[in-house]
Amino acid sequence: MGLPAATGDQGTKTDFRIDTGLRGGYYAPRHFRLPKEEKRMFPPIPRIISSALGLGLLSLTLATARADIAGHGLTILTADTNGNSASYTAEVVWTGDRWSFELSEMTELRDPDNNELVATLNPPDLGAITSIEYFTDPVVSLNFSVQAGGTTTTFMIASALLSFPTLNNPDGAASAAYSVSDFTGNGATLTGIGDPGGAGGAYLAQYNGFAGTVSGTTFAELHQQIIAGPFSTNTSTEEQPPGGGFQPISGAVNDMSALVSFTLTPFDLASGTTTYVIVPEPASLVPLMLGVGLLRRR
Repeated sequence: MGLPAATGDQGTKTDFRIDTGLRGGYYAPRHFRLPKEEKRMFPPIPRIISSALGLGLLSLTLATARADIAGHGLTILTADTNGNSASYTAEVVWTGDRWSFELSEMTELRDPDNNELVATLNPPDLGAITSIEYFTDPVVSLNFSVQAGGTTTTFMIASALLSFPTLNNPDGAASAAYSVSDFTGNGATLTGIGDPGGAGGAYLAQYNGFAGTVSGTTFAELHQQIIAGPFSTNTSTEEQPPGGGFQPISGAVNDMSALVSFTLTPFDLASGTTTYVIVPEPASLVPLMLGVGLLRRR
């Protein structure tokens, strides 16, 4: 039986009542409005850590023997300062060596209650796409292309939770290349959200917990703010560790995920390509190599 094709869905406000299956509240931008019954589910938490990542971690088990994915392949939540909000979720498809989803068409995200335009995915002025890939190595690669609506717009773009056999004392690396463009002639500002108790970065990579709920251990938090001048574009690339290479991670690691979250000034444009990879420490490869050598001798 084949795996289902990748699909996208623009959800409604009431779609957010989905059990993630993970501990901790949902993480959401401050302007999301929740139905009354939803508000009762969560205690008041600063910076609205209640509701919305609607990440319905429904235990999506499109698994190989090496890795599993829990949750929607991609979740996008948007909100503006007028109280409008909209969401988009997509599922991934297994292609033989990875799970992936790609959206290349321009897609408007509108509030389901009043049809107000909140944000646009893949605006034609950027010529970029929104996509995500999960490799069993493991790697999470998340790319986005967005335009803010008529007021300052909040974006929350989350991966699923990628789990894998435990790696002891592995190495990790993360990179995020962002571009911000002014559309109206008054300058553009992208301001990171990230972990409320951390660096406030527009890119958050975590392990041993879900970045969508900021419940994991932070490996990297990048891009606190990017500013572009009138009718100009500013690009910025940040890495962890700085300068490239790999950084040791202490202890056992069994899952990873990423969250892109920021506010963007009205009508302005932003895009980004991100990669987060975790690999076994070099010493752990020695027994594997020895085993391969023994098999060859046989």
